[in-house]
Amino acid sequence: MALIFKDDKEFHHRSCHVVGFTAFGTLWCWSDQYLDFKIDLPFSLVYCDSLTMPGWKPTASADHIASGIVPDREDADFLDNAGEPMFDRCVEAYGRPSSTECFGFVPALAIAGAFGPLQRVENIKRMSALEHFTILAQLEQFHLVVPGPDDIIPVRAIG
Repeated sequence: MALIFKDDKEFHHRSCHVVGFTAFGTLWCWSDQYLDFKIDLPFSLVYCDSLTMPGWKPTASADHIASGIVPDREDADFLDNAGEPMFDRCVEAYGRPSSTECFGFVPALAIAGAFGPLQRVENIKRMSALEHFTILAQLEQFHLVVPGPDDIIPVRAIG
C-alpha cells in the first residue's frame, strides 16, 4: 500500500488494509475512516465511494459493510479485449492459482496498454501474487476514480 499511496493527503498505508484480492489483482481493502474501497492494480485505479460521492454516508454498520466485502464471481473476473470473462479460460489454460498466486498479464497492462490487443488469455501467466502486485504498484501513478455511465471518470492522482 505504501507503494501506491506514497504521501497521499487522504490515504495512508498504516490505516488501510488489504482484506482480499481477486485472481487478476483487484485488492479489496478496508479503512476505519473510509470503510471499504477497491484498488484495481492492472489499471492503476482506486475506487472509494466515501471520497467520490458527495454526501455519501454508510447505510449500514461498519461490521455489516465489512461482512459484504467478498466479491461475487462476476466482480472477481476480468474481461479480455473483446469484453469476455477470462477466469475460467485462464484456469483451463494455466491451472487454478493457489491462495498466494494470481493471473498476471505479461507484459503488464501498464506497459502493453489497457484494453489493447494484449489483454487476452494468451498473455496471462500464473505467478506469485505478492511479487506481481509489488511490480504493478510501481509501474504507473494511481488515480482515484468514479464510475460514470459510459466510462471511468478520474477524480485525482493518488500519492
